Parts: sequence; structure tokens; C-alpha cells
Amino acid sequence: MGDIVKQDRAFTIIALLKLLDMYEQEYKDLGSNIPINSICSCMFLLLPCLGGMQGYEAVWTDLAALKYDVEYCENMGDYTAISWPILGRFKSHDSIAGCYMIPIAGVANSGIKFFTWTQQFLLALGREGLQKGWAFQRSNESRSKAKDYKEDIFSELEIIQASTTLNDPKCNIWDDYGVQRSGRRFSATHCTNMGVLPHLIEL
Repeated sequence: MGDIVKQDRAFTIIALLKLLDMYEQEYKDLGSNIPINSICSCMFLLLPCLGGMQGYEAVWTDLAALKYDVEYCENMGDYTAISWPILGRFKSHDSIAGCYMIPIAGVANSGIKFFTWTQQFLLALGREGLQKGWAFQRSNESRSKAKDYKEDIFSELEIIQASTTLNDPKCNIWDDYGVQRSGRRFSATHCTNMGVLPHLIEL
């Protein structure tokens, strides 16, 4: 009934960077043999964290528009940012369907190489024969759900919790974090810590 509200815990920057280190190591070890779900999980993790989205918004990525923007940037030799295409209906736009371009830095101040990860993401999708439709999709070509990437990401978080002191040992990974809001809460919290003005975060 809404009497008890439990917000998803935000990822911390050190835990996020450790997660990326693990995905990068997997990519180095396996190269083109990396499971498609692993690289999709990594991109799904990055989008809410760097783009300020909720999980369900991240999977609304239009693949053809993303390929177009990345190829344009590559041709121009400009890797400073990506305009990430989200196709859907948003309350702030009177629920009118449209394609919204979300600007995300190619390399974050924390060192996250978002442009490089996007290129690797598109290469992996291309090896699967995917060129259009949803960038995050299931084997039946339907759009993925945020929950499709929960097991992969949270299993990595469990490894971090068990092997390092980067994550609160009292935290219950599967209950305290969420694929819908933990990334967005990280984005808002980290921006606040970095001195970004509240109205800019809201935008």
C-alpha cells in the first residue's frame, strides 16, 4: 500500500569500476567468444549509471540509430560523446512516442571508456547478425527486460563482496540492489558528489 518504501541501493563508483574491470578481463580473455549476454549486461550496467536512466528505459535502445551515430562519430574522428537513442514514450513528453537522443561522454572523468564499450557492444551484436530492431533483444527478437541482466551483474557483485572490501559485507546483493533504479541512483548521487547543480541532474 506504500506504507513501507525501500529504495534500491545505489552502486558506488569503486564497485562500478571493479565491475567494469571484471567485464574487461572477460573480454580480454575471450575476445570474440565472449557470451553475448555478458557484453549486453555490461552495456546495460553502464547506461543507467552514465546516462541517468532507469533500467526499463535503457532496453528501449534503437540499434539502427545507435549504429548510425557511432559510425558518424567514427567517420568524423570524434569520440568525445555518443547520442544514445531511446525509443519510447515518456511522461515528460505527454507520453508521445519518439526517439530521444541521450548524450553520454565517450570517456567519463572516472576513466570509463564508454565509446569503446559501445563499439565492442555493436561488434558483438553484429557477430550475432543483429543490425536493426532493439539493441537489447531476446532470441525471439522481442525487446529484452531489465531483469534479463540481473543475474549476470549481481553474480559479479557477489564475487566483489566475497573477495574485497569494496562492498558493504552486510548488504544483501539480491534484495538491496535493483536493476531498475540502482544505476540511476548512482548517477544522481555521483553527480551530486561531483558538484553538479541539482537542476542539471534533474534535466
